[in-house]
Amino acid sequence: MAYWKNWNPPTIEKPIARLEWATDYASLVHEGAEDDEFIYPGRPWTDYAVAELDFENIFANKLGNDFNLQGAFVATVNVFIDLCEEAMTSPVWFWPRTTYRYNGDVVPPGERDIYDTGELFDSLIVEYLGGVS
Repeated sequence: MAYWKNWNPPTIEKPIARLEWATDYASLVHEGAEDDEFIYPGRPWTDYAVAELDFENIFANKLGNDFNLQGAFVATVNVFIDLCEEAMTSPVWFWPRTTYRYNGDVVPPGERDIYDTGELFDSLIVEYLGGVS
């Protein structure tokens, strides 16, 4: 029989990362909206990122040989953030009318990115609420 007198395995909490794009119009861009004159199509960049990311495989690859659970979790979150940023800067979002952007660009109807001035892109706040102790 084997016996370990002083073995202290790590305590694992449910890891949680909260990502928020903190502009006042982030939910409008992500979910879309409708008013009396126009339908604003949603451009759900996080759904795009979720569809592109294989969380389990990324986490397993980031875990590596040192078994750093917190590091693997943070690295996985960072890959997700990279994919969100890729989605925001990729011209994959359909818009049904000409837009006069704040940066001076005139963009005709069709597929485009949602970067514009970068305010939404740069408004990301990441908060870690749980993990490994």
